[in-house]
Amino acid sequence: MFNINPFENFTEIEQISYQDELKNLLPEYVSEENQDMGEELVCVICMNIVYDPLSCSKCQTLFCSRCIKEWLSLKNYCPIKCQNVTAQTIHKKIKDLLSKIKIKCPRNTAGCKESPFYENLESHLKNCQILKFKCVYCFFTGSKTECLEHVKTCKLSFANCENCGGEYKKKRKDLHTYEICVEKITLKMVTISQEIVEMKQKNQNLKDILKIYKFPAEIVKEVTIPKKYLL
Repeated sequence: MFNINPFENFTEIEQISYQDELKNLLPEYVSEENQDMGEELVCVICMNIVYDPLSCSKCQTLFCSRCIKEWLSLKNYCPIKCQNVTAQTIHKKIKDLLSKIKIKCPRNTAGCKESPFYENLESHLKNCQILKFKCVYCFFTGSKTECLEHVKTCKLSFANCENCGGEYKKKRKDLHTYEICVEKITLKMVTISQEIVEMKQKNQNLKDILKIYKFPAEIVKEVTIPKKYLL
């Protein structure tokens, strides 16, 4: 495994934009004091807290605007099976209800302890001093330091050379040079050669033992090195 300078790993992590965070608000982000209302805030399409909500014109169920618009572009009923519906602006009472609910900052795992009101969450994320990053290979998220540490050993960040079988970082293939590749292949060939020499010696020793115990000559002749050890 390569010993890579952490400052060279910036291409392996990405800062998560506040827009993406707003689109992926997990239900557990609802503050403890508002947990009893959590289910009502979940979009049944993406299963996250509704973002920029719209409601079904018949059942008034809340959905993220992007979710329900995409849904209705393909179907003429809502996820609750209401037929011939449209997505409409939510009722003022629902807006007032949402405005009173506190949401934990999505960056709470990175250190932010704030729980702004729903209507102030976007403004908070734009100004939050704690930034959140993600690994470009997997679903790991955290602070910049945590992500930089994570990508050093992220199993999905490594690939194997099809020529020598050596391991290298996908984003740093340039470090797996031709010289390194040749060296690894040479070492493999040396190892195989050593194994063949050892097998030949073991094979000869076995033949000597068979002769001592006076096994028939035709059996002794059949004692050979397994093909998998031959070049």
